[in-house]
Amino acid sequence: MRAKPVKLSFRINAGADDRALTSQVKRSLGKHRNRLDGRHAGMVLTFGANGSAGNGVHLATRVNNAARKAYPKIFGTAATRNFHDLAAPSGSISMEIYFVTDGCAPKNPKA
Repeated sequence: MRAKPVKLSFRINAGADDRALTSQVKRSLGKHRNRLDGRHAGMVLTFGANGSAGNGVHLATRVNNAARKAYPKIFGTAATRNFHDLAAPSGSISMEIYFVTDGCAPKNPKA
């Protein structure tokens, strides 16, 4: 994986149902397609703000699930960690995306 992540921040409606949240995440990430297209996330750290720590972690979990649904080629196999952001207003999302670099996979997987 690359040592330096791509960092993205956006706002969503924390109270949205899963379908609406997926749509919001898709639109928000779509604004950064030039930084995401053709790449595969290996690890994603997501920070969600939504009142208490438990609610923020839950929101971050929902955002990661929505990202997988919205962009499966980019986020489908990524390992994710979900955190709460104590300093941000409710609905704030910050993602640190660590992409798999070329050449990580063995050339001959049977070797």
